[in-house]
Amino acid sequence: MAEIKWTTPRILKTEIVVILIIAFFAGSYYTIYQLIVENVEPAGLDVGTSLVNMGYSLLITASLYLGCRFIWNFLQVNLPWGHRNWTRIIAEASMVLVYSTVVQFIILTLVWVMLFPREVDNYRKFYFTNIIFGNTITIVVTLVYEGVVLFRQWRESLVLTERLKKENVQSQYESLRQQVNPHFLFNSLNVLSSLIRVDPDKAERFVDEFASVYRYILEIQDKPLISLREELRMLESFLYLQKIRFEEGLQVDTQIPPEILDRMIPPLTLLELVNNALKHNRFGRGEPMHIVLEQDENKLLVRNDRRTRKETVRSTGTGLINLKRRFVLMGAEEPEFLLLTDRFEARIPLFQES
Repeated sequence: MAEIKWTTPRILKTEIVVILIIAFFAGSYYTIYQLIVENVEPAGLDVGTSLVNMGYSLLITASLYLGCRFIWNFLQVNLPWGHRNWTRIIAEASMVLVYSTVVQFIILTLVWVMLFPREVDNYRKFYFTNIIFGNTITIVVTLVYEGVVLFRQWRESLVLTERLKKENVQSQYESLRQQVNPHFLFNSLNVLSSLIRVDPDKAERFVDEFASVYRYILEIQDKPLISLREELRMLESFLYLQKIRFEEGLQVDTQIPPEILDRMIPPLTLLELVNNALKHNRFGRGEPMHIVLEQDENKLLVRNDRRTRKETVRSTGTGLINLKRRFVLMGAEEPEFLLLTDRFEARIPLFQES
């Protein structure tokens, strides 16, 4: 059974001012209503009556505002916007109307019994008029309040989107910088030079795959998410380059079912993880590096052998940290990185296609 979370709203000074303003206008409106609709003579509305109207209006307004504020705060924790919106609308409208009606009934009854005990005959009409008026004001204030909150959330989402774009570009730049470095280019050109002499056809394929890696990086630089299918296609080109260099020293086993290939991940996620495995571990023909990609429930599991290099590896240490931040900025849970005795495991959340 799901745990219901309760929370107590903190009342701000601005909300107190809002309560006073609403109470003033509601009390004034009711006085005008008595004059125009109920044809009450101005002489019948003395200072005492006006003060009673204002006091009653303040009591009703404060009770309704604070109660509805608590209802909103409760729903915001347990049924936030963005998830089952129609359920949220129906639940909020029902809770607000029931609460408003019950609270007004109780307050009206107490006020009427204390101030007008002999005018029981007018009680029903007085009750009906005030309840309808109070519920109308409550619904209007609730709509305005929700509108302001949703506008703020929309504005914050714009800021978050811009921040995500910046983080995404920075992460992609870091990945690109790590790839386009003198060692990588030098090694790739050496391999290409050797292939041209002994196997021109393979050299041509090498150039095509080499270009594919960088074309992919340039094409996805403005995309926060990309399909797993596209990411694997790029990874295949990258691994082709690495396997020509390391030959049997690098073995990659992809066991990803077709039904999750349209799920989404941040670009260059897999490249970052494979790079991490090749950079920090020793491997070769007699001691190959095994990298496995497979599904783990709703996540992608990437694991590799762990055999730490004896020599110090120059590293900025920002690759996996940036990867975590990109997931968090998009509202997902953080990837899990487990450094075990004999292997390194990364569990990567997958986004829905939409």
